[in-house]
Amino acid sequence: MKLHRIPLFAVAASLALGYANAQTTVATDPVGFVTLSIKGGNPATTALSIPLLDTASVTGQAVGQITGVGASTITNTNAGWATNQLSAAAAPYLIQITSGNAAGRMFLIATNPNTATSLTINSTDILQGNLTNLGVAVGNSYKIVPCDTLNTIFGPNPGMTNPTAAPPAGLGIRGGTSATNSDNVNLIVNGTVRTFFYRTNSNPTNNGWVATTFGNPASGNMALPPYAGLQYIRRATSNITFTVTGSVPTSLRRVMVKNSGQTLLAQYWPVNSTVAGLNLQSIPGWVANSNPTNADRATIVSTNGTSATYFYDGTNWRQQAFGNPIRGTNPVALGSGIQILKVGSAGGYSTYSNAVPYNLQ
Repeated sequence: MKLHRIPLFAVAASLALGYANAQTTVATDPVGFVTLSIKGGNPATTALSIPLLDTASVTGQAVGQITGVGASTITNTNAGWATNQLSAAAAPYLIQITSGNAAGRMFLIATNPNTATSLTINSTDILQGNLTNLGVAVGNSYKIVPCDTLNTIFGPNPGMTNPTAAPPAGLGIRGGTSATNSDNVNLIVNGTVRTFFYRTNSNPTNNGWVATTFGNPASGNMALPPYAGLQYIRRATSNITFTVTGSVPTSLRRVMVKNSGQTLLAQYWPVNSTVAGLNLQSIPGWVANSNPTNADRATIVSTNGTSATYFYDGTNWRQQAFGNPIRGTNPVALGSGIQILKVGSAGGYSTYSNAVPYNLQ
């Protein structure tokens, strides 16, 4: 994310400011910063979420109304977008639906060339066959925002700009010749996991973030959507602290949760919450039970590496620990990861709707 002037407020990671309160009032489209930490440990795994949206200008209508919907395409005949601007691999964009039945859904725009009036959605974000099934319809309003990448969050590929450069000095990323001796990032989008590592070898023009798939293709431009789960595997003992800036989300969010098995979600909002405040029990089909082994569970992983698992007994959120104490008021810090485990064997996905936890004026 690029640095921005911060005229309205700034949110620190400790969040001792009171923005965690659901009654907090902020102005529309405020911008600010959050400071996040990655735990050292060689290796240590930190679950992360990037709780701000990037900001940038867009040629044409960055905010507008949908005039046509295809299986994977969205059209606005009045958009006036610059051809290919929204589909450049190095600078990806997201489209968020802001009205109608799909309000709160956010989709990554694919690298298929966009036209002045039409864009294509990345296939990983269409889980039920087509956009119509996800509730997107003609007349819905939308907002287009930039999407961060491995390069913009965790440093650029030095081989692209300075072949003699080491990994980003400002962050202290551990580079190596393989995934086993370098820092890794796991990106989990809608249940699909992809792993990347920071490569440094004898050919510096090939250094930077690469995928662990065959041939280790360069992946610094891999999009990191704000709704996706991130895990950072640190192979050095020192912690990493970094700051991201951007605009505060101002709309309901809707994300997909697998009906069985694991889903890793971002905390998303740039404020602290509580276990009960996440309202995970509202997910359709959520299984409540007084016995945690028979209940759907949520593990909250903080950026300091600590974690705790919770379940809903039908009335209260309890921690899975000795005596299963009621712990609905336990904090969920901004930047945390939320690991959901759904019991059973049902296929498909359900929608988790998450209201804005602050008031907007």
